[in-house]
Amino acid sequence: MEMVEKVARAISEAIKFQDSLAHYPYEDRKEEMDDVARAALEAMREPTEAMLENGAAMDDISGHPLDIWQAMIAAAREGAQE
Repeated sequence: MEMVEKVARAISEAIKFQDSLAHYPYEDRKEEMDDVARAALEAMREPTEAMLENGAAMDDISGHPLDIWQAMIAAAREGAQE
């Protein structure tokens, strides 16, 4: 599954009780949800300072790229909760 679809499915699931199309599965609103996912991914292209700091900290200890990516995303999620 590509990142756009992963993000689109996650968004679709997260808003299933919040929008007027909620009772439709992802496949029935794929184009709409993929556009939303692309917008979310585009917004993520520029990392926050916290994301960069977490990524740099992992890099200093020779972290695996997946660990670095996940640390950066965790920092983004934590920032969103503040």
